[in-house]
Amino acid sequence: MCTKHGLPTAYAAHLVPAVAKALELQGAAREEILALVERSIALRSEGLAEEERKYAHLDHELLVATARTLHHWRPDEALLAVGESVQRFREQGDAG
Repeated sequence: MCTKHGLPTAYAAHLVPAVAKALELQGAAREEILALVERSIALRSEGLAEEERKYAHLDHELLVATARTLHHWRPDEALLAVGESVQRFREQGDAG
């Protein structure tokens, strides 16, 4: 189930007892427990994907800040000019 939703199996370790109990049961009870486990994993996957999207820009900012600190790197004027040109281009595209 984890693989189906793109999660490592460790994300559902706490659900193993429920799955084990479901496998001991028959019919509707078994299916209901397995469906609950499936929904729990699916919700966890959706939540993680949303969190990753929400914080991806922060990861990039952290990486750049760390690189600057460790490598004493500062962009030169030419690179800054390119960044400013791209920003103006985006703003013009949003306005028009």
